[in-house]
Amino acid sequence: MQSLNFSESLNKVINDFFNRHNLVPRSLSINESFAIYWGHQTIIEVKTNLNLVSHNFDPTKDVLWGILFAMLERIYLHVEAANVAYITESASSSEVISRTIIESSINLLYIFNDHREGERLAQYFANYLSNEQLETEKWIKVALTLPEKRREVNINSANDKVEQLRKLQDFIDFSLIGIDLPTTKSLDKSWPNISERFRLLGLNIDYRTIYATLSSQTHSDAEDLINYFVAASTGKPEKLDALKVKHEKFSHLMLYVAIGYYINAAGKYAERFSLTNALKNINIIGVRIRKFIDEAAKDYVNEYYL
Repeated sequence: MQSLNFSESLNKVINDFFNRHNLVPRSLSINESFAIYWGHQTIIEVKTNLNLVSHNFDPTKDVLWGILFAMLERIYLHVEAANVAYITESASSSEVISRTIIESSINLLYIFNDHREGERLAQYFANYLSNEQLETEKWIKVALTLPEKRREVNINSANDKVEQLRKLQDFIDFSLIGIDLPTTKSLDKSWPNISERFRLLGLNIDYRTIYATLSSQTHSDAEDLINYFVAASTGKPEKLDALKVKHEKFSHLMLYVAIGYYINAAGKYAERFSLTNALKNINIIGVRIRKFIDEAAKDYVNEYYL
C-alpha cells in the first residue's frame, strides 16, 4: 500500500476533535478514530496545497475556486457532526447527517462537471431562490385564512421576505456578472432534482440504495419502529440487543460511505485546481476508506443474516 505522510499525528487530531466539540476524552475504536482522522486530513491536504501554490495560483483562471472551497469546507463540518453523533451513541442522528454529507457532495460533484462555465453554480443559486419564492407564496395563501391580527403579521413578514429575495437575487446576479458567469435570470436549464443529479453522475444505483435508505431515516418512517415491535414481540431481550447492534453497524457503514463521498468531492476539487500533492494524498485516503467500507459492509451483512 502507498505510504501517506500525514501532517498531523492521529493522537493530536483526535485530541483536537474532543476539545473542539467540548467532549470528554475517551478511548475510541480504530474505526471511529480513522473516520475522524481521514475526514480532517482530507480538508487539511486541500488547505495546505492551496497555500503552497498561492504564489503562482491565478484565481482568474477559474473564478469558482473560492466558493467551491467554501462548499467543500461545509461538507467537512457535516462530517465532523456525523462523527460527533456516532461516537456519542446517537446513531440515528449520524445517519441523518450522513445523508446530508452525501447530498452536499453530490451537489459539489455535479457543479464540478460543468466544463468550468459556471452555469451549474448559477442553477444551484437559482434553485434556492425559486424554492424560497414558492414557499413564500404558499405562506401568503395560508396566512390569508388566519384571523385578522395573525393574518396581518404573517402577510407583512412574507412580503418582507419577498423583497429580501428580490434584493438577494439582484446581488447574486450582479456578483455573477462581475466574474463573467451566467446570471440566475439568464439560465436555459434548471437545477435537476436529486435523483437526476445522481443519474447524471453515473450513480443511479447509489441513489436507489444508499440515498433512498438514508432518506427513510431522515423522514423518520416506520421501519425502525416496526423492527422494534417485531423484536420485542419475541419476548427475548437478546433480540432487542441484536437489533441495536445491527443498527449501530448500519450507521457505522453509512458514516464511512458518506465520508467516501466527501473524499471524492475533495479529490475532484484538488483535480480541478491542479493541487497535485493534495490529489495524490487524497487518492490514497480514498483507497483506505474504500477498504474500511468493504469491511464494514461485510460486517453488517453478517450481522443482518444472523
